[in-house]
Amino acid sequence: MPEASSPSFPYATSPISLRGKNLRSRIYLPAHQPGLAEGGLPGERYVDYHRQRARSGMGMQITGATPVVWSEVWADGLTLVNVDDRIIPGYRTLARAVHDEGGLMLAQLAHVGAMETSGDTIISSSWERSELTWRMSREATAEELATITELYRAAARRCREGDLDGIEVTMAHGMLLASFLSPAMNRRTDAFGGDLEGRTLFPRNVVAAVRDAMGESAIIGVRLSGDEMIEDGIDGGEAAAIAKRLVATGLIDYVSVTAGSNTRKLARVDHWPPTPLPSPPSGIYRARSETRWTYPSRRSGASRAWRWPRRSWRPAMPISSEWCGRTSPIRACCPRAWRMRRRRCAPASAPMSASTRSSTTRP
Repeated sequence: MPEASSPSFPYATSPISLRGKNLRSRIYLPAHQPGLAEGGLPGERYVDYHRQRARSGMGMQITGATPVVWSEVWADGLTLVNVDDRIIPGYRTLARAVHDEGGLMLAQLAHVGAMETSGDTIISSSWERSELTWRMSREATAEELATITELYRAAARRCREGDLDGIEVTMAHGMLLASFLSPAMNRRTDAFGGDLEGRTLFPRNVVAAVRDAMGESAIIGVRLSGDEMIEDGIDGGEAAAIAKRLVATGLIDYVSVTAGSNTRKLARVDHWPPTPLPSPPSGIYRARSETRWTYPSRRSGASRAWRWPRRSWRPAMPISSEWCGRTSPIRACCPRAWRMRRRRCAPASAPMSASTRSSTTRP
């Protein structure tokens, strides 16, 4: 990877060590879904996708959110599913391809929780209705939470046997673990609700199970929402407190910060910027404010400073009829929400033309 040219990021291409594993740079590929899996397993196209990214010099790469229990959300087979040992050979091929290029490969594990669309796995920390699926999730019982913890442990074991370098546990976007952290979603009165200690109990149990299955040499990280973009949800201060409590366990090595909630329409749209990003970016998005906090490193004892967005990047330009075209940021993120907004913005007396109808279908 070429040396960083900007003085704003002097350490971007410098190596860093996590759990004795060397990251050749501090630029990494966050978890995302390329849609290249074959029957829920890493096939040739999926492996080649990550091989090419590793060849570019990435320090670390992470698979998209991989459910530990079968989910209709990922039933199309184009995303990875870690529910049985069939995925282990694919993990080994994936890890070998990335290692040969000098990179590190992690898997992100997830339980979709309130994002689920059907079946008896639509559970959350409390009774909750998703604005996207219009499904009501029920409150998970303590017995179910114990079972799910063991599912994470089993999935982590497959990652270890698949020669992956570590695991990222997603606790963001309104999924099951996120629902326990969120003050807006967690209304429980038992040990898994209430104050910060209670709301982080189930996520901490999951992280402990994953660490136990992966061993001390594996990299373990978590993904959190720095701002859920919903009323009474997680904001920057709350996110910092959650992160510090999780880091205090000594079980995790890094925190990945994202934003939004996939159980609310606008919160889902707002946290996905349009692709490609309209130019200039500074005219579309703005930073609100930051919260700074420090925590002691578990290994060195030195104080490390982190900056968390109190409010994440938000569209500064209002959605209007001017934006209801093929460059609409809503359309780029969520075609269904874009079509709804387009109809809302269009004049009631103006019939939709054939060309306009065709533009509402994603190419």
